Amino acid sequence: MADFTPDLVITVCDNAAGETCPLWLGQTLKLHWGLPDPTSIDAPDIDEQFSYVIEILENRIKALISLPLSAGIEAQKASLQSIASQFPLIQR
Repeated sequence: MADFTPDLVITVCDNAAGETCPLWLGQTLKLHWGLPDPTSIDAPDIDEQFSYVIEILENRIKALISLPLSAGIEAQKASLQSIASQFPLIQR
């Protein structure tokens, strides 16, 4: 994997926000879309918990792929970073 250089790395685990990404990622743009562990959400059943997190991810990914990235990832850095706030976690 030493030759692999992703354009963008998005961490989603709340616990990953303060962790350092592996060194091989170098100068890759890194974003954090903190999401709760579905098993820790106070919801009536496990399906509802996972559906909640999946819905947030789907909305954020749709926003990501709708960006005009032809200018490059770095040019869209502010837009990429704002996606998580466009689709925030909702207190349940």
